[in-house]
Amino acid sequence: MLAEILNQFGLIEERCTIKSFGSGLINHTWLIDSGEKKYILQKINHHVFTEPEIIDKNISSIKLFLNKFYPNYLFISSIPSLKGETLIKHNDGYYRLTEFVEGSITITTVDSEEEAYEAAKQFGKFSYLLADFNLQNLGVP
Repeated sequence: MLAEILNQFGLIEERCTIKSFGSGLINHTWLIDSGEKKYILQKINHHVFTEPEIIDKNISSIKLFLNKFYPNYLFISSIPSLKGETLIKHNDGYYRLTEFVEGSITITTVDSEEEAYEAAKQFGKFSYLLADFNLQNLGVP
C-alpha cells in the first residue's frame, strides 16, 4: 500500500527503510529513510480532520506567506508529489510527506516549566510572524 503513495513522490519502497514513528495519537506516521534523505509520511485521520483538503490549503497559504516575508523561518509543510499535489488521496485515506528535521522531538505532555516556556515562546513567535497574514486566505473546515 505505501509503495503506491511513495511512488507519487518519486520514492521507491524497496530502496527505503520504513518505520512507524511517534505515538500516533491521531494520525499514523512513518519515518521514511531513502538513503539520501529522511521524510515523515502521515496518513491523516479523516475521521478527526474531516476536511483534510482545507487544512492542506491552509498550510500551503501560510507557507507561501512565511517564505515571502520570513524565508529563514523553519516551517514544515508538505512536499509536493511529482504531480504537484501536497495531499494524496488514496483508497483508504489521505497522505502527506514532509521533510524530517534531524534532532527534532515531539512532546505530547509537558513535563517541566522549561518545556511549557519553550512551547509558549515558539507559539508566540509563530503568531507574531503571522500578524500581517490575511486570515481571509484561510478556509474553515
